Amino acid sequence: MNRQEELIRILLKSEKPRTTTELAEMLDVSSRTIRSDLEKIETELLVHHLCLEKKPHVGVWIQGAKEDKVALFLNEAQQNSTVNTYSKEYRIGCILVQILLGNSKIYPDKFADELYVSRSTIEKDLSVVARWLKKHQLELSKNANNGLYVKGSEENIRNAVGSLANDLNTWNLSIESFLETYLNVDFKKIEDIVSEWNEKYGMNLNEMNINNLAFHASIMVIRILKNKELEMLDCDELQEESHSYKKEFEQLIYELSEYIHCDIPKAESNYLLMHLFGMYLNEPAFIKNDFLSDLRTLAENISDDFICNLDKIVALNLKQNKMFKQSLVLHLLPTVYRLKYGFNLYNPLLGEIKTNYAGSFLLAKIINSSFEKFLNVTVSEEEIAYVALHISLAVNQPMEKQQVAIVCTMGVGVSRFLSVKLQENFPNVTFIHCSSEDSQAIENCNYILSTVKLSVSKPYLQINPLLNETDIQRIRTFIYGNPTVNKNNFSLQTVMIEHGYTDRLTVLQEMTKRLQLCGAVTPYFLESVLKRETMGSTEVGNGIILTHGFHEAVKRTQIAFYKLDNPIFWNTQKVNFVVLLAVAKVDAKNVMQMSWLYKTLNSESIIEQVHKCSCEKELYELLINASKNNE
Repeated sequence: MNRQEELIRILLKSEKPRTTTELAEMLDVSSRTIRSDLEKIETELLVHHLCLEKKPHVGVWIQGAKEDKVALFLNEAQQNSTVNTYSKEYRIGCILVQILLGNSKIYPDKFADELYVSRSTIEKDLSVVARWLKKHQLELSKNANNGLYVKGSEENIRNAVGSLANDLNTWNLSIESFLETYLNVDFKKIEDIVSEWNEKYGMNLNEMNINNLAFHASIMVIRILKNKELEMLDCDELQEESHSYKKEFEQLIYELSEYIHCDIPKAESNYLLMHLFGMYLNEPAFIKNDFLSDLRTLAENISDDFICNLDKIVALNLKQNKMFKQSLVLHLLPTVYRLKYGFNLYNPLLGEIKTNYAGSFLLAKIINSSFEKFLNVTVSEEEIAYVALHISLAVNQPMEKQQVAIVCTMGVGVSRFLSVKLQENFPNVTFIHCSSEDSQAIENCNYILSTVKLSVSKPYLQINPLLNETDIQRIRTFIYGNPTVNKNNFSLQTVMIEHGYTDRLTVLQEMTKRLQLCGAVTPYFLESVLKRETMGSTEVGNGIILTHGFHEAVKRTQIAFYKLDNPIFWNTQKVNFVVLLAVAKVDAKNVMQMSWLYKTLNSESIIEQVHKCSCEKELYELLINASKNNE
């Protein structure tokens, strides 16, 4: 009985929901493997009129009629499991893992039998695999005697495996699960070795770094045991820099060698050391070291250029935010290091970051223009995802408290009422009561709110002493200059459908024309949109483009939508739904708070409905409903 069958039996027999951690312990695999297995068994459950229920902090269970559960239980007990149906992405991952890391003799028929598909389907998959390998400077060779194997340097193979881990993650699949299922690698054991070593010697690696180090250690172990060792020059400078944890690292190498009952060559030790070294580059102790001088200069230049580009799009005033720049430089230092040595970052949080921080991720993608400028390379989405977290942190940092003077001549009672109402609506503002003659107090404040006309040089706003809703909106604009971006920023006039054939430039021209007719943008807007397109990818996946122009060319915030019945090639993908944001400067800081839009674009069911719309009105009503339901 395989692991998925055993998992089904456990869930059927269980009287309560089981967490992934509990299931992982029962089957002696990692939680990530369990999550991957759960995805695989969902199809089989549906065939038996059952469904897999998952609830955060509660667990997983099988939902359905008792007779259907009994039938499935008997089916599994007899080990006559329903044939698994594997997605194309799963098949590609399965093939790549085995030909990159598995036995030297692997034949197409093996994959056909293993994945329950025809030989012709496997041949088509192998064509995709060959193209994928070519992108990583590797070649897929077929030989009647030796089967399928990969030709290329060991260094390129290692980097390709790292890239594959990221691709699988994007497809909601787990590289660890593939290693355990098809190569019998006990990833959990290696991760435990690294985790215990980290704790025992106080190495201060976070969970992400532990997972990354365990991943690279697993690949190292696999290749050593197959006599596919990496040839690298001795890294004397790294040995010098690592003196503070050299003995500890040697202990990790010893524990790994004990686990595989085999000595770990010096070149392989250096390979793992370089990955570990990259994890410490953002520590203050390393930042001032002369060895990092060139890396640090590049990281600072890229950071400055990125912030300059970012401030053209959103009014975050990041040039003045020293903490943000320092944090970004610290993050980019390991990134530059990885690019220098050709290492791939494995980021298992990519999917969650793209979903939960969609606005920040979109903005972070323009950092590629800075990397192209200084390093002539583009970085992966895995690297960009971490930059997105830095942007999100900067956006959501508590605002520095503004000091606002309140001048009210209506008596103590009214003044007190006004003060309470203001504090309720503006908790991050410090309000100071004073008279119109109190020049010192007024001078110390940023703004003045008054119930009477004043003759002062500082900005002031006259308000109703009873503070109605209109006053609150006026005050918000007066103090922050950023009224909330909301779902009312599009109309039927800015929703378009193209039934014929077109191209990217025509689409952007037509969308800009509609925005101009609405009085939302200036003639310069199209130029700024085209410039934005050169700064980094605006492809967000699933055939969607989310792009925008610079706020200097926007009169008022407006959104345009363009659906294409015939997909067009944008940069690297075919797209059939384009969203163009025209965000006014006063709204720029809140553009990432448009959660309804990001949730809509991330909803496969809504996007599927978008594709079915045949007229503008139908699409407009769908988007309106989506904006209400996704608030």
